[in-house]
Amino acid sequence: QLPERLRSAVLQQRSSAQRDAVSRLREHCGFVLWTINTELAPGIRLSRTATLDVLANAIELARVVVVQGPPGSGKSAMVKLLLEALPNGITSFAFKAQEFNEPHIHRFLTSMGIGLTVAQLRCEFALLPRKVLLVDGAERLFELNNHEAFRHLLQQLSGDKSWTVIITCRESSAQALREHLLAQWGNDVTTVTILLLNAIELEWVSDQAPHLAPLINNQRLTRLLRIPFILSLAWKAFPAGASTEVIADIDERQFKDIVWQGYVERSIQRQ
Repeated sequence: QLPERLRSAVLQQRSSAQRDAVSRLREHCGFVLWTINTELAPGIRLSRTATLDVLANAIELARVVVVQGPPGSGKSAMVKLLLEALPNGITSFAFKAQEFNEPHIHRFLTSMGIGLTVAQLRCEFALLPRKVLLVDGAERLFELNNHEAFRHLLQQLSGDKSWTVIITCRESSAQALREHLLAQWGNDVTTVTILLLNAIELEWVSDQAPHLAPLINNQRLTRLLRIPFILSLAWKAFPAGASTEVIADIDERQFKDIVWQGYVERSIQRQ
């Protein structure tokens, strides 16, 4: 954060492009977060306060936090809830990992509609006391033709302690991420693992949606339904009027067939 005397001087010399840059990036953050679903069903949000507490502590202790977990475990959703709960004075920014498919940071900024140099943007960011950057879905970085824009961005942020970087990544790619793209941060990197739902959380879902209780109590489906994304699909595919006798006895293959035919195909047809 700049001293007040320097901050006042910088404010007076800001161009309209500099003033608009942060607003544009904040709008982009809002769009990225909008794409992340945090509800199992409309109005039903699973409370995972213990996990949120772990995340909140992690961003206080480390400069880079890798949030890892299996597909569908709720990594992005948990980080979104964290960012929504940040106190005033902390400004958040967010990108999807695939947006970094550029050979240089300047090309990346241009793709965001920002015509500033990195130096100009750093001056603008210096006016903000604390910043949090989310990079969502970092496993996609290894599918890109270029990593240089991502590397350059991290290099620019590494010398500024007012930034905290949160990166969501599937467990299968997290080690490669730390070794190949985050090595420069050394001990400033910590990892938080998002676990699948436990028995208490599944019981809470049964209380909220009694029609899903036969599914949740079906031991052949326990492995699947511990995944929040799969559980949210079950909520959509199995309406309250579904036969409890039928759904209490299905196996994983039958469950997947019903979800595909009853929800996914209909969703595709509506598009």
